[in-house]
Amino acid sequence: MGRLIARRLLQLILVVVVIQTVLFFILRLSGDPVSLLAPADASPEFVEDLRERMGFNDPLYVQYLRFVQHTAVLDFGESFLTHRPAIEMVFDRLPATVELAGGALVLIILVAIPLGVFAAMGHGKSYGHFLTLIVVIGQAMPSFWLGILLIMVFSVDLRLLPSFGRGDLSHLILPSVTLAAWFMAKTTRVVRAEMLEVLRQDYIRAAHAKGIPYHLVVSKHAFRNVLITLTTVLGLDVGQLLGGAITTEIVFAWSGMGRQVVTAALARDYNVVQASVFVIAIIVVAVNLGTDILYHYLDPRIRAQ
Repeated sequence: MGRLIARRLLQLILVVVVIQTVLFFILRLSGDPVSLLAPADASPEFVEDLRERMGFNDPLYVQYLRFVQHTAVLDFGESFLTHRPAIEMVFDRLPATVELAGGALVLIILVAIPLGVFAAMGHGKSYGHFLTLIVVIGQAMPSFWLGILLIMVFSVDLRLLPSFGRGDLSHLILPSVTLAAWFMAKTTRVVRAEMLEVLRQDYIRAAHAKGIPYHLVVSKHAFRNVLITLTTVLGLDVGQLLGGAITTEIVFAWSGMGRQVVTAALARDYNVVQASVFVIAIIVVAVNLGTDILYHYLDPRIRAQ
């Protein structure tokens, strides 16, 4: 177990270096960074002064080493708009995005997994076909359209839930449902497919032949073998939830990192954009590390290896 964690931590360090390198070069691949950062009507004197102050006159390798050194201590400079440290602005908005993604993840676990199991148990039956149809509709529905629809029904017509802003639990319901809808449909489909595959195995037939009740065969024998694939799917979903929260935050005026990234990108506040991308990438890599460790406990074959 200790070797596994040490190996994954080493990989984490390498991934962080790759992320730093990509962040450094991505701004320079689109042309002169100063031309992107400076206002359109900036004078040549202002542009040259900005280039000198930001160190763009130094050799490229010096700029890269300086960038890696600063990002290693989470120093991304100041926001050009607010003159606050960029990483401080990201950490201010991070809890809101984590709250939204966490709410969506809870819905995925509580709704999609049971639906997937029921859909597999109802294979060939009317309710199984109905659940499959719901999954197809859920995967085909754009999140921004679903968010607007939920606002019209539950906020405007029924006046049951708030339509925008971050506050108590009632403010979290509609954004979480909107963000989780596509992922719930995908997870339901994955669980259904994996359950159908497992239920066809010989050891499941042997459990039935022994007279074990059907619900125990499904819960104790079949579902446990679905957990490996399900853990992989949920681990990947965390990163996609953080990225997909941008659209949901804009629709519901949710004060998270997504709205901040869009605002910063439109205003050419690239220090904030770089800090946001770096933090999200680190979270995703950390979640993947946790997923690998979970494999060690869920699959005896990995422990044996």
